[in-house]
Amino acid sequence: MHYPAHEYMQAVRRDETPAVPRPRRTNLIVYRRDHALLHLPMAAPGFFSSPSPPPPHALFEALAQGCTLAEGMEAMQETGGGSPKQVFEYFRVWFGERLFSRVEIQ
Repeated sequence: MHYPAHEYMQAVRRDETPAVPRPRRTNLIVYRRDHALLHLPMAAPGFFSSPSPPPPHALFEALAQGCTLAEGMEAMQETGGGSPKQVFEYFRVWFGERLFSRVEIQ
C-alpha cells in the first residue's frame, strides 16, 4: 500500500479521531482467523527505502504460491537477502500467528 491504512483503521477501532496518514510505503499480510480480519505489518529495517518489496515479502509470497523453502529463499535473496537470524524471526512470527496450515517435508 502507499499509505499505512492499517494504523488509521486501528485508531478508528479505538474510537480515536486519527489524522489522515502521510504517504508511506506499507507491506501487510492480511488474513482471517476465527472470522476476524487481521493484518501483520511486513517490516524489515532498512528495506522500505527500496523500490522493491522487502525480502520477507518475497519469501512469504513464494511460499504462499506453493514454492519450496529453497525457492522462497532464492526469491528473498533476489530482493536484497535476509540474514539467517532475520529468516528465523520471520518464521517465528508467521508460525506464532498461525499463517501456515501445514508444513510438508519432502
